[in-house]
Amino acid sequence: GRRVLGERLVARFTRRSASFTWNGRANRSGRTVTDGYFVVRYRVDAPGGADVRRVPLRRVKGRFSVRPGYASVERCTLLRSAKLTRPVFGGRTNSEVGAAFRVTRDATVSIEVLRGTKVVRRFPTQLRKEGTLHRVRFDSERRARGDFRFRIVARSGALTERITLTARRL
Repeated sequence: GRRVLGERLVARFTRRSASFTWNGRANRSGRTVTDGYFVVRYRVDAPGGADVRRVPLRRVKGRFSVRPGYASVERCTLLRSAKLTRPVFGGRTNSEVGAAFRVTRDATVSIEVLRGTKVVRRFPTQLRKEGTLHRVRFDSERRARGDFRFRIVARSGALTERITLTARRL
C-alpha cells in the first residue's frame, strides 16, 4: 500500500555471536511481516564502542531486496554522520522526510535533493558548527513518486566530503 508507518518492531534477535538466517517471520506477538519497506538495524559491540548500522530492505511477494542507503555509518571524517528519518516518505498522510547530520569541525554545508538527475530542491549553503546535530526537512506534497537522493556536501578549508542518501516517495 501507500501507508507510511512509524517504526514497528517485527523481530528482535539478541545475544547472537555467529551468523544466522532469519526465516522471515515475526517473533513479536501480534505482528506479521507483509510486503513493504523495512529497516534492519544491527549493532556490534566493539572495544571502541558500539557500531550501529541500518540496512533498508523492500519485500515484494515474500522476497527481500536491499535498497540504497538512507543512513551513513558514524565516522571520524569531516561529515561525522548523516541520516534520513526513514527510507520512505509521503504516502496517504504526505509524511515529510528529515535529514540530520553532524560535522567534526566548522564547515560550509550544501544540501541538494535530486530526483533522477534533476535538482528539485536546494537548501541554502550555510556555515555549520561542529558537534551540533543539524536538521532540514523536505516535504512530500506535490512530489512525484520515486526515489529522491539527498546529496550532502561539506567543505572545510581544502577538505571536501560528500554523502548521498536515498528515500522513496510512496
